[in-house]
Amino acid sequence: MMREEAFELFIQAIELMKLEIKKQVLAEIAPYQHGELMTIPQMAERMQISLRKAYEMKNQAGFPSYNFGERQIRVIWSEVMLWAKERSIREEGR
Repeated sequence: MMREEAFELFIQAIELMKLEIKKQVLAEIAPYQHGELMTIPQMAERMQISLRKAYEMKNQAGFPSYNFGERQIRVIWSEVMLWAKERSIREEGR
């Protein structure tokens, strides 16, 4: 029984850590949460990265992009920033 209780406490601790990380991420991206819709080239310019790198990001699993038809891909700036921050946190944990 003690083993199960310890496991439950461990799971609860992990969930609390996840909530804390999410809260930190949301606080950091708060200035960008106005829902600005933009093209991949506009995103690249705003992030000060190459267009090639921006399209590489777009092709990664889980990248938040929206397809409105042929050659009509858009992103929402706040979602891109959240995605980038979450990836950064995951890579730091490796």
